[in-house]
Amino acid sequence: MLAQAFLAIPDPVKWAVALIGVALGAMFVLRTDRVIAGLRRWLLMQMRWVRRPRYRRFVKIYGWLLLVTGALLALILILRR
Repeated sequence: MLAQAFLAIPDPVKWAVALIGVALGAMFVLRTDRVIAGLRRWLLMQMRWVRRPRYRRFVKIYGWLLLVTGALLALILILRR
């Protein structure tokens, strides 16, 4: 079943994913220090964002969205039988 799903993906999409993987791998190998510095900046930015009151609101909204869409998907899958 997984093989059928993979075969259903168009070839340009597979090539794009492969090229992105090669580019990211080369960047990680060749520019390790810059990648680590960028990840450090990103982490600090995220930690500042977590301290804001809006963060709890976003987490709750995304939690409800995940709960509702998951329940609807389960319901659709049950009713399709």
